Amino acid sequence: MKDKGMLKKTKGEYKCGKMPKYLDGYQASNIATHGLGALAGLYQYLQAKNDTPYRPNTYVANPYEGKALDILAGLNINQYPIMSQLRNAEARSNYALNKSGGLSGSQKYLGRIANTRNTQASIADALMKIQEQNNAYKAQYGNALMQAGAQSAANRMNALRADNDVYMRSAAARQQGMQTGLYNMQNSLQSWLANMFKYNQFKDTLGLYRDDQVKNLKSLLS
Repeated sequence: MKDKGMLKKTKGEYKCGKMPKYLDGYQASNIATHGLGALAGLYQYLQAKNDTPYRPNTYVANPYEGKALDILAGLNINQYPIMSQLRNAEARSNYALNKSGGLSGSQKYLGRIANTRNTQASIADALMKIQEQNNAYKAQYGNALMQAGAQSAANRMNALRADNDVYMRSAAARQQGMQTGLYNMQNSLQSWLANMFKYNQFKDTLGLYRDDQVKNLKSLLS
């Protein structure tokens, strides 16, 4: 009677060859769970792949540079008004000389010659100084051009360096997002394979256990 009771209990527990609380839907659940993880990784990968790395353009030119250079380029002394003033001074001197009653004609003539010589000397001296000043203006303009060009190039390089740094960080973040998506997909696949291996190993062990139970049942029935 004891053996028959054990036999009935055994048959009840292993009805249709199933162990108690054993779910046949495990494989489907395993696929669904890790499939969702793989899809999430794929979405993350595609989202990162479709992102365009951000490249800013932060360089801003000096808005007053051109105007300032134009002002420097326009610096120039006009010699004609100065020569006109010198000629006018000569004319006034000659007029005063001619009106002088105490001088002879020869003295007045010599005085006009002296006035002309002095005017010519003054004009020559003024032209030389004007030329020197105009050359100084040109040199100042040339130096300003060089400094403005060098400063503009330095500003452009600094802006480009900063822009490239932002671009490289953006590209690295995009690459990291893609790699993370690939890792998540790979991890889900490896986890699914590991669980399937454990599941198949469990089924094999269960089959051996069932075979032992069948043998035991047969020995009890015989």
